[in-house]
Amino acid sequence: MIFHSHDRKHALQAEAKKAEGNKAFAKKKYQMAIGVYSEAISLNASNHVYYSNRSACYAEAGKFGEAKADGEMCIKVNPGFVKGYLRKANAEFLMGDLDAAVATIREGLKKDAKFSELTKLHLMVSNIPIYAFQESFLFGQDPPITKHQ
Repeated sequence: MIFHSHDRKHALQAEAKKAEGNKAFAKKKYQMAIGVYSEAISLNASNHVYYSNRSACYAEAGKFGEAKADGEMCIKVNPGFVKGYLRKANAEFLMGDLDAAVATIREGLKKDAKFSELTKLHLMVSNIPIYAFQESFLFGQDPPITKHQ
Protein backbone atom coordinates (compact mmCIF):
# COMPACT_ATOMS: atom_id res chain seq x y z
CA MET A 1 0.00 0.00 0.00
CA ILE A 2 1.37 3.39 -0.99
CA PHE A 3 1.02 6.02 1.71
CA HIS A 4 1.04 9.50 0.18
CA SER A 5 2.11 12.57 2.14
CA HIS A 6 -1.41 13.96 1.66
CA ASP A 7 -2.83 10.87 3.42
CA ARG A 8 -0.23 11.14 6.17
CA LYS A 9 -1.11 14.80 6.70
CA HIS A 10 -4.81 13.92 7.05
CA ALA A 11 -4.00 11.06 9.41
CA LEU A 12 -1.95 13.39 11.62
CA GLN A 13 -4.70 16.03 11.57
CA ALA A 14 -7.25 13.36 12.44
CA GLU A 15 -5.14 12.18 15.39
CA ALA A 16 -4.93 15.78 16.64
CA LYS A 17 -8.74 15.99 16.43
CA LYS A 18 -9.02 12.71 18.31
CA ALA A 19 -6.81 14.10 21.10
CA GLU A 20 -9.00 17.21 21.22
CA GLY A 21 -12.11 15.02 21.37
CA ASN A 22 -10.61 12.96 24.20
CA LYS A 23 -10.06 16.13 26.22
CA ALA A 24 -13.63 17.30 25.61
CA PHE A 25 -14.95 13.86 26.58
CA ALA A 26 -12.94 13.90 29.81
CA LYS A 27 -14.55 17.27 30.64
CA LYS A 28 -18.01 15.80 29.85
CA LYS A 29 -18.41 18.19 26.92
CA TYR A 30 -20.03 15.51 24.80
CA GLN A 31 -21.45 17.70 22.03
CA MET A 32 -18.07 19.31 21.51
CA ALA A 33 -16.38 15.92 21.48
CA ILE A 34 -18.92 14.61 18.95
CA GLY A 35 -18.09 17.50 16.64
CA VAL A 36 -14.35 17.00 16.94
CA TYR A 37 -14.54 13.23 16.42
CA SER A 38 -16.73 13.92 13.37
CA GLU A 39 -13.94 16.11 12.00
CA ALA A 40 -11.45 13.30 12.64
CA ILE A 41 -13.71 10.89 10.74
CA SER A 42 -13.98 13.30 7.82
CA LEU A 43 -10.18 13.37 7.68
CA ASN A 44 -9.69 9.61 8.08
CA ALA A 45 -12.83 7.49 7.87
CA SER A 46 -10.82 4.27 8.06
CA ASN A 47 -9.92 4.64 11.75
CA HIS A 48 -12.34 2.55 13.82
CA VAL A 49 -11.36 4.25 17.09
CA TYR A 50 -12.91 7.55 15.98
CA TYR A 51 -16.29 5.84 15.54
CA SER A 52 -15.88 4.08 18.89
CA ASN A 53 -15.10 7.31 20.69
CA ARG A 54 -17.94 9.21 19.03
CA SER A 55 -20.29 6.34 19.89
CA ALA A 56 -19.36 6.75 23.57
CA CYS A 57 -20.12 10.47 23.35
CA TYR A 58 -23.47 9.88 21.69
CA ALA A 59 -24.38 7.38 24.43
CA GLU A 60 -23.43 9.87 27.15
CA ALA A 61 -25.49 12.54 25.37
CA GLY A 62 -28.52 10.23 25.29
CA LYS A 63 -28.41 9.81 21.50
CA PHE A 64 -28.59 6.05 21.51
CA GLY A 65 -29.51 5.59 17.84
CA GLU A 66 -26.42 7.51 16.79
CA ALA A 67 -24.34 5.60 19.35
CA LYS A 68 -25.53 2.32 17.85
CA ALA A 69 -24.82 3.49 14.28
CA ASP A 70 -21.26 4.45 15.22
CA GLY A 71 -20.79 1.13 17.02
CA GLU A 72 -21.86 -0.58 13.80
CA MET A 73 -19.44 1.51 11.74
CA CYS A 74 -16.64 0.72 14.17
CA ILE A 75 -17.33 -3.00 13.71
CA LYS A 76 -17.57 -2.61 9.93
CA VAL A 77 -14.21 -0.82 9.74
CA ASN A 78 -12.49 -3.25 12.13
CA PRO A 79 -14.47 -6.41 13.00
CA GLY A 80 -11.69 -7.51 15.36
CA PHE A 81 -11.97 -4.45 17.61
CA VAL A 82 -14.09 -5.83 20.44
CA LYS A 83 -14.86 -2.43 21.93
CA GLY A 84 -16.99 -1.76 18.83
CA TYR A 85 -19.30 -4.57 19.94
CA LEU A 86 -19.40 -3.03 23.40
CA ARG A 87 -20.42 0.35 21.94
CA LYS A 88 -23.16 -1.15 19.80
CA ALA A 89 -24.46 -3.46 22.55
CA ASN A 90 -24.45 -0.65 25.10
CA ALA A 91 -26.56 1.52 22.81
CA GLU A 92 -28.97 -1.35 22.16
CA PHE A 93 -29.20 -1.94 25.90
CA LEU A 94 -29.89 1.72 26.61
CA MET A 95 -32.56 1.71 23.89
CA GLY A 96 -34.22 -1.22 25.69
CA ASP A 97 -33.49 -3.71 22.90
CA LEU A 98 -32.14 -6.40 25.19
CA ASP A 99 -32.32 -9.23 22.62
CA ALA A 100 -30.21 -7.25 20.15
CA ALA A 101 -27.78 -6.28 22.92
CA VAL A 102 -27.30 -9.92 23.91
CA ALA A 103 -26.77 -10.93 20.27
CA THR A 104 -24.15 -8.20 19.81
CA ILE A 105 -22.45 -9.12 23.07
CA ARG A 106 -22.25 -12.76 21.98
CA GLU A 107 -20.75 -11.68 18.65
CA GLY A 108 -18.10 -9.66 20.47
CA LEU A 109 -17.34 -12.42 22.95
CA LYS A 110 -16.62 -14.74 20.01
CA LYS A 111 -13.76 -12.35 19.18
CA ASP A 112 -12.50 -12.11 22.77
CA ALA A 113 -14.23 -14.18 25.45
CA LYS A 114 -12.28 -12.43 28.22
CA PHE A 115 -13.09 -8.80 27.33
CA SER A 116 -14.15 -7.70 30.82
CA GLU A 117 -16.29 -4.70 29.85
CA LEU A 118 -18.34 -6.84 27.49
CA THR A 119 -18.78 -9.63 30.05
CA LYS A 120 -19.91 -7.04 32.64
CA LEU A 121 -22.46 -5.63 30.21
CA HIS A 122 -23.63 -9.17 29.47
CA LEU A 123 -24.26 -9.74 33.17
CA MET A 124 -26.19 -6.46 33.43
CA VAL A 125 -28.31 -7.13 30.36
CA SER A 126 -29.04 -10.68 31.50
CA ASN A 127 -30.20 -9.48 34.92
CA ILE A 128 -32.39 -6.52 33.97
CA PRO A 129 -36.00 -7.51 33.45
CA ILE A 130 -37.71 -5.81 30.53
CA TYR A 131 -40.48 -4.47 32.77
CA ALA A 132 -37.95 -2.20 34.47
CA PHE A 133 -37.46 -0.44 31.14
CA GLN A 134 -41.17 -0.36 30.43
CA GLU A 135 -41.95 1.17 33.83
CA SER A 136 -39.22 3.77 33.51
CA PHE A 137 -40.49 4.93 30.13
CA LEU A 138 -44.14 4.89 31.26
CA PHE A 139 -43.36 7.10 34.23
CA GLY A 140 -40.88 9.36 32.42
CA GLN A 141 -37.86 8.20 34.39
CA ASP A 142 -34.41 7.30 33.17
CA PRO A 143 -33.85 3.64 32.38
CA PRO A 144 -32.28 1.69 35.26
CA ILE A 145 -28.79 1.87 33.73
CA THR A 146 -27.86 5.01 31.81
CA LYS A 147 -24.17 5.29 32.65
CA HIS A 148 -21.92 4.39 29.74
CA GLN A 149 -19.45 1.62 30.44
